Amino acid sequence: MTKQPHICWSARDKRAFLDLLADSGDPVAAARQVVRPVVEAFALRDSDPGFAAGWARAVNIAWEQVEFRVLAALLMQPDPADTDKPAKPKLQTDWSIAGL
Repeated sequence: MTKQPHICWSARDKRAFLDLLADSGDPVAAARQVVRPVVEAFALRDSDPGFAAGWARAVNIAWEQVEFRVLAALLMQPDPADTDKPAKPKLQTDWSIAGL
């Protein structure tokens, strides 16, 4: 069994990768944007528990964004049975209670 080479990413590269991963959910695109091989990203995830936790959180954020977009799109569609009624107005949410 051969030992894997040590993968050394700066904290800045790790944060940038995780931010991009949270935005897109795509580790290949995130690695490309931080100019790192995706194989290094996966190796780092496998060897660094903190990075792995950040990766999991970033993927969860990406999925939440997808779910939100799908739900918003479904809520904005007019009901086919109500052809005489206008489409529902866009929902407005006050996120200040969540500290956002």
